[in-house]
Parts: sequence; C-alpha cells; structure tokens
Amino acid sequence: MKGRLLLLGGAAALCAAVAASVAPPGAAATCTQAQKDARVAAANAYRKRMAPQRRAYFVRVTAPQKRTAFVKRQQAKLTTLRTAAACTVVTPLPPSSAASCDFELEPNREAVRNQPFLHSPMRNLGPLEPGAFIPALGRAEAVMVFVDFPGAPASESAAGLAGMYTAYLDWFQQASYGRFSVNVTVVPTWFRMPEPGGSYGPLQVAENADRYLADAVAAAGSAVDFSRYDSVWVVPSAESGVFGGSNYVRYPGRGVAANSAELRFGVLLSPSRRGAPFEAAHLNHRVLASLGTSDLGENSNKPLGHWDPNFADSQGARTAHLLGWHKWLLRWLDPAQITCLREPGVLEETLTPIARAGGKKLVVVPTGPSTAYALEVRRQLGYDRGICREGILLYTLDSQILSGNGPVEGKSAGTGCSPDVMPFAVGETYEDAGIKVEVLATDGSGYRVRVTKK
Repeated sequence: MKGRLLLLGGAAALCAAVAASVAPPGAAATCTQAQKDARVAAANAYRKRMAPQRRAYFVRVTAPQKRTAFVKRQQAKLTTLRTAAACTVVTPLPPSSAASCDFELEPNREAVRNQPFLHSPMRNLGPLEPGAFIPALGRAEAVMVFVDFPGAPASESAAGLAGMYTAYLDWFQQASYGRFSVNVTVVPTWFRMPEPGGSYGPLQVAENADRYLADAVAAAGSAVDFSRYDSVWVVPSAESGVFGGSNYVRYPGRGVAANSAELRFGVLLSPSRRGAPFEAAHLNHRVLASLGTSDLGENSNKPLGHWDPNFADSQGARTAHLLGWHKWLLRWLDPAQITCLREPGVLEETLTPIARAGGKKLVVVPTGPSTAYALEVRRQLGYDRGICREGILLYTLDSQILSGNGPVEGKSAGTGCSPDVMPFAVGETYEDAGIKVEVLATDGSGYRVRVTKK
C-alpha cells in the first residue's frame, strides 16, 4: 500500500509538471454564447474526470513511460477543450436586408463609338456586349494545341506541359460559386508552324495574332475539330522566338476560320514564362479576357495590387477572387445579392465574404450614370487566403475609363498592405465629400456596415 501511495504521489508531481509546461490556451475562433457555455461545461467535466481516470489507469499499468504518456494525453485533451472554450463570444449580426439592385454603369462611350472599326472590344466596367464575350455561365470548352517552328523543334513533352497550365482551373468553379467552369481538351502533339516564330512579330498586334492563330489551325489540320470548342489555347515551343503572349478576343466576323466555324476566343501563350510558378493562374486571368473582365492593375496609375487577380499572380500570389463588381457583370451574383443606395441617405447592411457562396455581397452607391462606390467583405478564405488583411474593401468604379488605365480606385484604411489597398476593420471609417462608410461589427464571418450618401 505504501508503494502504491508513493507511485500515486509521483504521478501527481508528474501531472503538475506537465500542466505547468502547457502554455495557457489562447482564444480560438468566435462562437455564440450557447456554444461557449457548452464548451466550458465539457472542459470542466473532463477536468473532474481526469484524476479518477488516472488512478484507475495507474492501478492497471505500472510502467513509468506508459504512465507519463497517459498523463500527457490527458493534458493535451484538456488543453484542446480549454482552447475551444476560450472562444470569443460575438453578438449575431442582424440579417441581410431583402433589398435587390440591378444597377449597371453606363457603357463606355469611346468603346461604343469605335466599335465598327475594332477587331476586339475595348474592355471597361460597363455592361458586357452580347456576342462579344464567351458567356460566363455553364461550361466553356477549350482546346490546347502545341506548336513548334522551323529551326526550333520542340524538346518538351506536350502532355507534361499541359498540367502546368491547367493546375488551377478549379478557380473558375470556386470564384463563380459553381456557376461556371472550363473544360480543356489537350491535344498532346507538336504541330509544325510554316514560319519561324519571330517572323510573326508581337502577338499583341491584332493582325499578327490573326496570322499566328490561322497558321496554328492550319498546322493542326484535321487532327482537331475546332468547331467543337469555345476557345483555343496555343502553346509554342520553348525556343520558338515568339514575342509575347496575347488574349485573343474578336467581334463576330473578325476571327479566324477553322473547319466550319469561326474562332473568336483564345489565349496565345508566351514561351518566356515557361516554368513560372504561377503560370496556371496567369493563364486563368488571360481566359478572363474572353469573359469580358477588365484588367485593373497593369499599366494603371491606380493599382489595386493583390485585389486584382491579373496583378496577384505576377507578384507571386497564387491568385485571388475577382472583385464583387466583376462577379456581378459576369452574373455570378444575382440582383438580390446587391444593395444600392441611390439617393442621399443612410443604410445599414450585413455583407458576407466574397470568397463564400450565398448571402449579400455588395453595397453599391451610384454617383452618376458611369460612376459608383462599391464595398464588399474580403476574408482569408480559399483563393483569398493570401490577401493582406481582412475587412471591408471599398473602391470606386468609372466605366468611362478603359481597362488598364485605372477604372477602379481602391480606398485604403492605411499603410501596411503595400502595394495593396488596405481594407477597413471594425471601428474604422472612410469619409470623403460624397460618402461615409462605417464598419460596425463582425461575427467572424460577415460584417455589418453603415453607409451614408451625402
């Protein structure tokens, strides 16, 4: 009996030592009061059971190593329960309103005026031109073909390269909340082009791109039925000498003839990015041009940094979600997911994260036929996990500014997200001559905002 008491006393000392070595549990995620009460009760109940369980175990097991392991398991479980119980109780946010809004910005006047003379649409934040872009609902079919050139035969496996470009195609499924996807048929054969790659000139020039794509189609011949596909992606050999890459978007009647169809959409890939870590994300963003989205960051004096997917992948981020405004233009959002404040006044709204399906996503404050403010919730979730800070992202829109020239301007809560715009956290306010935005609360997922239009 004395020996058993000594063992039990040693075990108590061991328990105390292990307990002292465990760091105090930090606060876990947010929870409701009912969840916290249940978690606290579970932790307390387990703590009371620990000593009887330990005594019973020590009666059966005398090996010191096994006893030590048992005590550590108990303490680990208690720590887990205490951490869960340390969650922060949040007051549930009021539900989102039942408001609905189908506001669109005025079409870009320059694009409308020049349309008869253009090969391709001039991208902007106004309504998408019917027939000028691939509809971003349902499933788009693409075909990937590989071309090499006289004097620059391919030395790579076409099938092996394909995976580098298609690794992130699930982005479309996630960004669209399941409303859109891209299916790619890979033709793992190198087709020989009739001329050296450098002879085509910069592919950003419309005539060069047309000739390049027409030759690629002819080189593939009967091996590919291009009439089955919405777009074609052309991958050149590594030492091809092809200059640059290009998004290929054409108005009806201005594309390239292929079989019994006209090819009006595609991506002409550049050999210079071969092997880049985020080439798959970069290709996705080139595909977005076929859907009609604007390039917000490149060559703009008002960059959005990582809030623009076209910029994010070039800076080493895997990618990011599109802005809520783009999702609305692509019809990945419904009018019921948007609240508008058209007239001077005040509204409060509960918004849910752009990275998750469902719920209210946008507050839009029109300031003219072609201008507006927009605000949305960005959280570090899914493809948004690399964003610099969570909170309310606020930006202005102007459909009269063309893509690449700064049609969107972000409003920052401060510095520290460079080169990005910093979202607004709870308790922070933005105010200018036209609008005031106050971030009132969060429940750990959505945010409650108050918007005043002056």
